[in-house]
Amino acid sequence: MSLLLVSFLLILLLGIVLLCVIFRWLVRFFQTALNAELKIKSVGLFSVQGVSIQFHPQHTLEIDRIWISSKLLNQDLPRYLALCVGETRIRFDLQAPLGPLVKKSEGKKHGKITVSPTTLRFLSQLLSFHVSSINVMVLNIALSESLWHMTIAGITLLLDHQSKRLAWDFSVGQLSSKVLKSSQLDICLAEVALSLLLSGDVSLPEMKPGCLSLSVRTLIAELHEGLFLSQLLLPPSPKKSVQDASECEITEFIQTETVERFHQLIPHKVNVEFDNTNVTLSMHSQKRHLNWTLKSLKVAYGRDDEQLPLKSFTPELNFPQSSLELLLEDGLLLSQSRQRILCVNTLKTTLQVTSIDIAGSFTVNTCIIHYRHQEFSHWLNLFPWEQLIHRKAAHRKRRLPHLDAPVMITSSVSNINVSVQLGDTTPFALGFLSASAELQHLLDIKDDIESPESQNVHQRASLSLDNFWWRVGQGSHIQQAPHPPGKHVWGEALILDSLSLQGSFNRPHTEPSSQSPSLSVESSLKGLQVELSETCALCLSRLLSLICVPPRDTGPQLSDVASVSPPSDERHPTHPFLTATPAV
Repeated sequence: MSLLLVSFLLILLLGIVLLCVIFRWLVRFFQTALNAELKIKSVGLFSVQGVSIQFHPQHTLEIDRIWISSKLLNQDLPRYLALCVGETRIRFDLQAPLGPLVKKSEGKKHGKITVSPTTLRFLSQLLSFHVSSINVMVLNIALSESLWHMTIAGITLLLDHQSKRLAWDFSVGQLSSKVLKSSQLDICLAEVALSLLLSGDVSLPEMKPGCLSLSVRTLIAELHEGLFLSQLLLPPSPKKSVQDASECEITEFIQTETVERFHQLIPHKVNVEFDNTNVTLSMHSQKRHLNWTLKSLKVAYGRDDEQLPLKSFTPELNFPQSSLELLLEDGLLLSQSRQRILCVNTLKTTLQVTSIDIAGSFTVNTCIIHYRHQEFSHWLNLFPWEQLIHRKAAHRKRRLPHLDAPVMITSSVSNINVSVQLGDTTPFALGFLSASAELQHLLDIKDDIESPESQNVHQRASLSLDNFWWRVGQGSHIQQAPHPPGKHVWGEALILDSLSLQGSFNRPHTEPSSQSPSLSVESSLKGLQVELSETCALCLSRLLSLICVPPRDTGPQLSDVASVSPPSDERHPTHPFLTATPAV
């Protein structure tokens, strides 16, 4: 009993000391560093109530309560003490002028706020941070007369200081967010709800990121029609000048310094995982929607700066050894009538960069596509393709240096079925049971190094295709088992049991050279069937006419498909969210 009492008194004393230190630092920070007004309604023994921070009449931060809890009172706490924050409300109006957050004082220079390693280790072992909820409302974000509302609940932050590294674990129980816009078409532009876990570490005192892990679970998002019509997704227009026009004529390559600055912002190891994702695109003007569900999406990235980088570039460029892997499982895209548009069982791609070569692979298992232009054309017309292409072309492009290292790319695709119906064109479908391809770009260095023709380039490619078919007519999208060899079914325009194709191209690395390039091709074909019918000829001619359309022709390409463009947003003279806050 006495030991429990002593422990309680020690925790009580530590809580009081910690509370005093925190509030002393807060008061000094707001008085000397930030141009803000701090108000506290009441201060208790282990709690503070009514905290208000005002940067501007339209920029406020309010906290109902801040208190310190102990593991003696709550056994679920991960540390001995916990700094708890109650409901937090943040209000900002970006249309109002935002003054400088840091006060300017003549003759004084504010240094960086540093924390000693001993204090940091003590706090990480003793204290955990918890926030019950955060409510954020921002007016005029990116667009006038818009409102961004976000609610976060169940926030937990744990720190772990070891030697010269600081690790953290950050979790959010539930996050929901909406973007609203005053419009006659669509008041809600986008909304999302999810829960996430974020962990990582940084090196001290440089604060360089070491590793990062992000896990997003149960992501539910809905993107409305007004989001694509609000110009919010368009990149900013580049500023043109005479200097930029002269520089565009000069070819600019990516430099090593640019690559190093980019990698300094990225941790050495990154793992991102999305589980149970559901994204819906809504078009209320046409009463249509698309629904995309995904069971799992994993992205893994790793980099080793201690190993020798890849230097086989002209001009010279150093690229660190790194690897990238992407895995997608069970993706399904449905229309408003629950018709399947896209179905992917497994998609995996990897990229490996070493000091001597680059290797990549691409694998797809079971991909089924049903494209109906009459249903899908409305979504294609919704995106501002011309503005995106124009602004992308206006930006100055940097070229990658020429790569002089071996490159090996392999791919394996199985169970592919693609059915297409383009307006008045006869529906058709094509697919194959399995296909594999390999591409190699190799360099051969001979013994005579002094000769300028000592290095040759070898490019090799191979393709293997099994059970390829092209069907034309109604019902062609229905999957069928392969027919016995030699048997033909009406409507199968092209059948190919197997195809093997190999080729190589050898040329000297330097040009001109006395050596002439050489090309060799080997092929093997088995079980070829071709149907000559009026249906197949009409389908093929219609496809060729669509492919050969001039690029500047932006009108509707199909006779029975009308290009429907929803009306644009109309701006109101007054901001509806300034007078009354809607319930979100």
